[in-house]
Amino acid sequence: MKIVILIPTYNERENIQRLIPQIFFVCPNVYVTVIDDNSPDGTAAEVLNLQLTYPQLSLYKREKKEGLGRAYLDAFRAVLGNDHNMDLICTMDADLSHDPAHLPALLAESADHDYVIGSRYVPGGSISGWEPWRKLLSHWGNRYCRLVTRLPIRDCTSGFACIRATLLRQIDFSDFDTSGYAFLMYLKYKAWQQGAKMSEVPICFKNRITGESKISVNIIREGLLLPWKLIRKPKRVATISPVCPLCQSQQTHFWLRKNNTDVYRCRACRLIFVSPLPENIDRLYSKDYFCGAHNGFGYINYDEDKEVDTQSFNRYLVEIESARGEKKGRLLDVGAATGAFLSIAANAGWQVEGVEISNYAASAARQKGLNVHAGELENAPLAVSSFDAITMWDVFEHVRSPRATLDKVCHLLKPNGLLVINTPDAGSLHAHLRGNKWPLIIPPEHTYLFNRNNIARLLAEQGFAVVKFTTIGKRFTPAYIFQILYTNRHFKLWRVLSNFIKKTPLNNLAIPINLRDNMFVLARKR
Repeated sequence: MKIVILIPTYNERENIQRLIPQIFFVCPNVYVTVIDDNSPDGTAAEVLNLQLTYPQLSLYKREKKEGLGRAYLDAFRAVLGNDHNMDLICTMDADLSHDPAHLPALLAESADHDYVIGSRYVPGGSISGWEPWRKLLSHWGNRYCRLVTRLPIRDCTSGFACIRATLLRQIDFSDFDTSGYAFLMYLKYKAWQQGAKMSEVPICFKNRITGESKISVNIIREGLLLPWKLIRKPKRVATISPVCPLCQSQQTHFWLRKNNTDVYRCRACRLIFVSPLPENIDRLYSKDYFCGAHNGFGYINYDEDKEVDTQSFNRYLVEIESARGEKKGRLLDVGAATGAFLSIAANAGWQVEGVEISNYAASAARQKGLNVHAGELENAPLAVSSFDAITMWDVFEHVRSPRATLDKVCHLLKPNGLLVINTPDAGSLHAHLRGNKWPLIIPPEHTYLFNRNNIARLLAEQGFAVVKFTTIGKRFTPAYIFQILYTNRHFKLWRVLSNFIKKTPLNNLAIPINLRDNMFVLARKR
């Protein structure tokens, strides 16, 4: 993880001399950028001198003093614009009021949160060295901010924080109009509007030892007025959200972050999608995905989990054969895994072939005597117009590019050939009721989640006519159910129960579940 700590300065030469060594002592692998507003005391020169000892230290020099907010905003734009690999941006004061010893705790909390605040007002937090009037001003100022804005945090004005770079890229700063410490309140409110997952870590805030405080009457006035300005401003769609990969609309918005992956939703077509896509999707589907799921997703034992669900596979075949007038033919299963469905189709009289992204699973299928190619469909050595039916069971939500996948499918199918997909239905009642807590939102494994309207539109644009939509229930082993619960909530008891039950006869049970949040789509090549 690449981390940069931003430190705004104005006449902080002596403090910078002490602060920088302390930061690199507790966090030797971070980067530090000092944002200096042309300090007359030689702060910038001191930073350049420290660079000789700390090569991960840099200086961002501004022409004049324009306030804390402008300094941070300029630095955000510079860092995010110049380094697209940045993961985390931390902010802290230069006057040693923010003890670097708290950094490891903030960074650890950032593993599961988008915005982590070093807080004076949560249990364990404190303030040292302030006059009573400043304590009262800060305490009641934060209460006032929470009352007006409804921000769900205790320390709205803390400048000690760790923020995900992806979150900062999603925030629209076009209405920025604060200059002082009110910017810290503004930033937290904007992050909250974006749906950021926020947390507070207790810190001991210490009064500065050297230098002068930047607090002023204007800063206090700005802090009093800003909460009312914030609640009057409409929420804006972030200007740098990705374009919808399905309908090309720019009306997309950040929806949630899960499993260290950003998930967006399109307001126009309602597609849910991951952005950016994982660089090496195939690495997700190692042996562990099919046997063990120790990485937090996948199957405890794929073959055992699918063995109890043969009824669903048989129902799929009935639907396909009914659409073909009970005729068999050549069938390609995309995402064939270890060949559970291919074996059933072959026994039913189909000529079968498969494609599987996982080398491990493809090898296991071949050991069963099945012809399964390892790799992605787009690169598979298959003849054009050679299949009567192509199936994708719980696969279409995993692909890198839906359009590229459908282009390949269209080339491989014979005229009037069938494409049959089973995939999560993001337009289902269950999905609507659960919102962004819907269990089938499993990034980075699930890259695209469709509803019936947008998948029908996509299929039509790619040369298919939808013949049928329905919902077919499935059967699951108890161990698999508990594994899915663990994948979504990361509650360790679910993982313990999953590992325990898989070793007992209880795991031979086949539990039918149909929440009607999957869709079975049968389409014909035009």
